[in-house]
Amino acid sequence: MRRWLALIVACAALPAHALTLGELAATLATVDASRARFVEIRTLAALGTPIERRGTLAYNRPGKLEMIVDTPIAERMTIADGTMTVESRGTKYTGRRSWRGTSRSTRSHRTTC
Repeated sequence: MRRWLALIVACAALPAHALTLGELAATLATVDASRARFVEIRTLAALGTPIERRGTLAYNRPGKLEMIVDTPIAERMTIADGTMTVESRGTKYTGRRSWRGTSRSTRSHRTTC
C-alpha cells in the first residue's frame, strides 16, 4: 500500500524526493482527491520486448486508491478499507492481505502524462 500511496503522491506533482511515512500521511490529509494519467513500461526477464501500459491513477480521501489500465488489457486495481480488488478479463479477485513488492524479475517505470 505504501508503494501505491507514494505513486499517487508523485502524480499529484509534489517535489521529487523521498518522503517519510509521516510526511506522506500529512500530505495526503490535505488532498481530497487526485487523478493522473500514467504510462508504465514493464521489462520482464522472460520477454524480449517491454510491455507498455497506459491508464489513470486515482486517490480519494480517506484511503481509496485505484489504478485503471486502459491498454493493452483493460483492468482495474482498487485498494479501499484494507481490501485490494483486481478486475481483469472478466475475473475479479478480492483479498485482505499485506501486499509486498513485485517480482524481482519485473522492473517498472511509471511516468505521468
